[in-house]
Amino acid sequence: GATGPQGSTGTDGATGPQGATGTTGATGATGATGPQGATGTDGATGATGPQGATGTTGATGATGATGATGPQGATGATGATGAISGTTIVTTTTGNNTSTGTANCPAGMRATGGGYSGVGSASQNADAQYVNGSYPSSGTAWTVTLTAADNNGFTVYVICAA
Repeated sequence: GATGPQGSTGTDGATGPQGATGTTGATGATGATGPQGATGTDGATGATGPQGATGTTGATGATGATGATGPQGATGATGATGAISGTTIVTTTTGNNTSTGTANCPAGMRATGGGYSGVGSASQNADAQYVNGSYPSSGTAWTVTLTAADNNGFTVYVICAA
C-alpha cells in the first residue's frame, strides 16, 4: 500500500561512547603583528666586569711649550789654580844678514809657544824674508830660521811659563 504519514520525533537517546581522537589539522596562517608594548622599567645595575687587557702605547704627543727661565743659581766655588802660572815673553833680535835666531826662557821656565817678526814682502824684492822654520828647539827655547834676501835682522819671541 501507500506510505503512511511521518511519525512524531522520538526522545533523545543516551550519549554514546567518546570517539577516537582525530588527526591534527594543518597549521593556520600567521596572524597580523600586534601593537608595540609599553617600555619596561630599567633593570638593576649589573656586577662590575673583570679588568680588560692593557692597550697598546699611544703615539708620542707634541712637544710642549718652553718653560719659563729658572732663577740664577748660586755662584760656584773658585776653581783650583792651573798648572801654568807666571808667563813672560822673551825676545832676541838678530843682526843683519842672519838666517837663524833663538830666544831662550829664563831658568826655571818652559817654552809654551813662540814666533818672529821681521821685514816681509809678498814679492821678491831686496827686503824679503822667507820663513823656513819656526819651532821649539828645546823645552826652554824657540828657534826661527829664515832665508833672508835683505840686510835686515828679525826678532824671535818665546812665551815662557813657570
